[in-house]
Amino acid sequence: MSISEKEVCFVTETVWAEMLGLHLEPAGQAATQPNGNSLTAIIHIEGAWTGAAVLSCSRRLAQIAASIMFSLDEGEPATEEVRDALGELANVIGGNLKAMLPGPSHLSLPTVIEGNAYLVSVAESVPFHAAHFHCDQEPLQVDLLIRNQNPRRPAAASGLN
Repeated sequence: MSISEKEVCFVTETVWAEMLGLHLEPAGQAATQPNGNSLTAIIHIEGAWTGAAVLSCSRRLAQIAASIMFSLDEGEPATEEVRDALGELANVIGGNLKAMLPGPSHLSLPTVIEGNAYLVSVAESVPFHAAHFHCDQEPLQVDLLIRNQNPRRPAAASGLN
């Protein structure tokens, strides 16, 4: 069983619509990079298929997601709410992708990174599929990484910087 880039896009669009009620616009390979602060959430998939699902977006988009997820009507969500929201979105996207991959396997807890102009490297992983979107004029990227079967190749790098 294999998974296609189209399926990665479908899962991401479906989760985004069902959990947040927001529409994602496909952005092709040339997604605009965020200005300033961004976040990346990583979910590792371990088992018959080993890799990671990596979700990266601008802080503004993560704030929008947190406001919707936690039904916040006023003010900006707290930093912890923003990180929790992105981690949960990565967890649900990763879980849906895991269900389409050979099993059995399990998911890790999400890791969330925040900052400016950073690069995320997932050890022993190489790119498998990537999906680029815009939502409310903000970039969103989902990378599916697979464990590197050729350890001489460098690790996959991901994230919006």
